[in-house]
Amino acid sequence: MFVGIDVSKKKHDVCIYDKEHEKYISFQIPNSRDGFEKFVSKISKDDVIAMEATGIYHESLYKFLDSNGYKVIILHPYQVKNISKTMNNSKNDRLDAKSIAVIISDFSAKLKKIKIPSNKIQSLREIVRHRNYVSSMLANLERKLRRELFLVMPEIEKYFSDMLSPVLLELLEKYPTPSKIISSFDEVRKIVGWTEDKVNKFEVDVRKSIGIEDEDGIYAFVVVSLVKDIKHLLEGLSEIEEKIKLLTEDIPESKNLMTIKGVGLMTAATIIAEIGDIERFDTKQQLTSYVGLDPVKIQSGQFSKNLHISKKGSKVLRKSLYFLAVRLVRYDKRFRDFYKRLRERGKNPRLALVAVARKALEIIFHILKTGEEYVPLTS
Repeated sequence: MFVGIDVSKKKHDVCIYDKEHEKYISFQIPNSRDGFEKFVSKISKDDVIAMEATGIYHESLYKFLDSNGYKVIILHPYQVKNISKTMNNSKNDRLDAKSIAVIISDFSAKLKKIKIPSNKIQSLREIVRHRNYVSSMLANLERKLRRELFLVMPEIEKYFSDMLSPVLLELLEKYPTPSKIISSFDEVRKIVGWTEDKVNKFEVDVRKSIGIEDEDGIYAFVVVSLVKDIKHLLEGLSEIEEKIKLLTEDIPESKNLMTIKGVGLMTAATIIAEIGDIERFDTKQQLTSYVGLDPVKIQSGQFSKNLHISKKGSKVLRKSLYFLAVRLVRYDKRFRDFYKRLRERGKNPRLALVAVARKALEIIFHILKTGEEYVPLTS
C-alpha cells in the first residue's frame, strides 16, 4: 500500500492507495494524538508513507510515526511540483493526498527524499533561527531608538554611533531628554566616564539641542520604553548564544569551519544547523541549489542570461553567508582577489558578494565532506 498525507495546521488528509487493485481509501484525521492513533490503526508498517515538507506542520506526525517504527518519506515540494502538474492536479501550490500516494507509487526510486536531521541538529536549528528572529527585533528597536533620538536630541549621535552601547542605554534610561540630562549633569559625568574636554563639549551641545520640546513627557516615555526593550532583548540574546555555544562545541565540524577567518561560532552554528547532514549532498552544486544561491537563467531563443539567484533555500543561511562574504573580502586573500576580479569585469558590488558567498559555500562543502581544515592563500 502507498499512503499519501496532505498535512495542514489543524487536520491531515490521508489517501491509502492499493495500486494492484486501483483502489483508494481517503479519510481525514485531526492533528492530535487521537488522530495519529486513528491513522496507524488503518495502516501497517509495511506500507510506504509519504508527505510533503510543509513548514512545520508535518513534524509532529512525522516524529510520532518514526518513533513508532513506521518508515516515512518526506518529499521536497520543488522536486514533485512538476510531476504534480503532469497529473492534471488542480492544486498548484501543493499536492493533495491522492497525488502524493500516486507519485510515491510511480516515482519512488527517482525522487530525492528529504533526510530529517538528528534531534541535536533540529534543536540547534531551532535555537539558531530563534536567535535570528531576536536579532531582527533588536535591529528594529535600534532603528526606532535612533529615530526617536533624532527628534528629541539629534546631537547625541555625534557621541554615540552605536545605539546598543551600554553607556548610552544606561544614560537614556535615567535621563532620556536634554532637560533631564542637564538637570542631573553631575550624575551624567559619572555614567559616561569621558575626559573633561569631551564631557564639556557634550554639555554645550545638549544645552543647545534643537530637539523637540517634550512638554507632555511622551518622547521621554517612548525612549525609556525602547531602552528597556533593547536591554531585555540583549540579555535574552546572550542566553541564546550561550545555549548555541553549548550545543555547537560538541560538534567537531564547527572547529574546522572556524579555521576560515570570518567564521565565528554563531556563523558555524548557522551553517551546521541549516545544512544538516552533508552526506545528503553528492556535489557542491546540489548544496548550492539547496541553499538557493544557484543562478536562475532566463532563456529566449539564442539569448541566455543569469538574472538572479533562486532563493529557494534557507533565508537564515543565505543571510549568514552574505555577511560572511563581506568579512571574507576584507580578511581573506583568496576571496578578496576573487571579488576584485569580478568587479573589474563589471559586476556590481552586491552581485560580486553573492558570488563570493557561493564560492565560500563550495569551500564549506569541501570542509564538511572531508573533515579538513581551511588553508588560506599565503601569497
